[in-house]
Amino acid sequence: MSSPPFRPAWAMAALWALNFTASAQFLIVTPMLPLIRDQLGVREDLLGLLVTSYAVGVGISALVSGPVSDRVGRRAVLLYGSAAMAVALLLHGLATSFEALLAVRLLAGCAGGLLASNSIAYVADAFPFAQRGRANGILASGFAAGQIFGIPAGTLLGELGYRLPFVAFGLCVGIAVALIFRFLPQPDVPRTDRLTVRTTLEAFQRVFSRVPTAASVASYTVMFLGISLFITYLPTELAARFDASASAVSTLFVVGGVANLLVAPLAGALSDRVGKKVLVVGGSTAMGIMMILTPWLLFSFWAAYPLFFIVMVFVALRISPMQALVSSLVPANERGTLLALSFAVGQVGFGLGASLAGPLFLAYGFWSTAVIGGSAATLMAIIVLFLIPEPTTDLDAKPGPPHAPQGDP
Repeated sequence: MSSPPFRPAWAMAALWALNFTASAQFLIVTPMLPLIRDQLGVREDLLGLLVTSYAVGVGISALVSGPVSDRVGRRAVLLYGSAAMAVALLLHGLATSFEALLAVRLLAGCAGGLLASNSIAYVADAFPFAQRGRANGILASGFAAGQIFGIPAGTLLGELGYRLPFVAFGLCVGIAVALIFRFLPQPDVPRTDRLTVRTTLEAFQRVFSRVPTAASVASYTVMFLGISLFITYLPTELAARFDASASAVSTLFVVGGVANLLVAPLAGALSDRVGKKVLVVGGSTAMGIMMILTPWLLFSFWAAYPLFFIVMVFVALRISPMQALVSSLVPANERGTLLALSFAVGQVGFGLGASLAGPLFLAYGFWSTAVIGGSAATLMAIIVLFLIPEPTTDLDAKPGPPHAPQGDP
C-alpha cells in the first residue's frame, strides 16, 4: 500500500491531532489522582505508581521503536502506534481495580513509546534544520491544546467515573489514526540497511560513545525527572493546603496549556533565528529558579495560576528548540535511535521522579519535590551549555520532503 503525497500543512495537522490526543490522555492522570484515590480507596503514596507504570511502558517500547523506525520508516511506526494507543485506552474501560488500572496504563505507555520520539524524528526527516524549530513548535502546540481542552473535559468525566476519560480519549485517538493514514507520507530520507539485535546494540553504543549524543540522553533524563518531581503531587498539595477540588486544579493545567500554546510556536520560530541552544539553556535555568521558589510563593490557590503559567512559559521556551537541537546531532538513519533512546531513558527519569515524589512529599512536604525538581532543570541547562553543540547544517547529504514509495503502509 502506497503512502499519500506530501502536503506539509496536512501532514503537520495529522501529527498535531496525534500529539493532542496522546498528550491529553497522559496529562489527565495527574489532576485525576485525588479522584482515583477516592473512587478506588488507594493509599496516597501509591498514586505516583500510575505515572511510573506509564513511563516504564514508554521507556521499554521507545527503545525498540527508534531502531525499527530507522529501518522501516516513521510512518509505519506512527500509524501502528496510534492504533495501539486507541486500543489500550479503550481497555481502560475494563479496569475496575487499582492493579488493573496500573496494567492498562502500562499498555498505554507501550503504545505511547511508539509515538513521541518518532513524531519528533518525522519532523526532523521532513523539514530542514533551519525550519525545524518552527515545525516542532507547531507540534508542541498540540501538546498544549491537550492541556487546555483535554484536561478539563477529562476531569469532568472523571468525576462520573475514573475510566470514562480514558475511553473518550481512546475514541479521539481513533480519529488521529485516520488522519495519519490519509495525510502522513513516509519521508524520503536514508534508512538503516539491517535491523538485528546486534546492529541495534551497536547503534545504542554509538550514542553513548559520543559526548554530544550521550549528553542529550542525560539532558532528557534530568529534564523529565525534574518535571515529574514538581508536578506529580502539585494537585495533591493544592487540594490539601487550599481544599481545591479536582475541577479547580484542572483549570490550573488549562492555564499552563495556554502558556504552552502561546509560547511554543513562537519559541520554535525564534530558535530558527537566534539559535536553539540559547533558548534551551535560558528556559531551563529560569524554569528551575521558578520551580524552587514556588512553594514559598504559593500563599493562596489563586497564586498558583500565575506561578504555574510562568513555569510553563519556560517549559515551552525550551521544548521545541531542544527537540530540533537533538534531532540534528545525527543523520536520518540514526535519528530514530537517538531520539528513542533519549526519550526512553528520559521516561526512566520521569518514572523515578514520580516514585520518589510520594515518599518525599509525605516525609518533607511539597517544598522538597519542588526544590529537587528545580535543581534538575538547572542541571539540564548546564549539560546543554557545555556538552551539546549546535549544528549549523543537516548531517544528511540530501534531506528531502516525504514522498510515497511503494510498499510502505
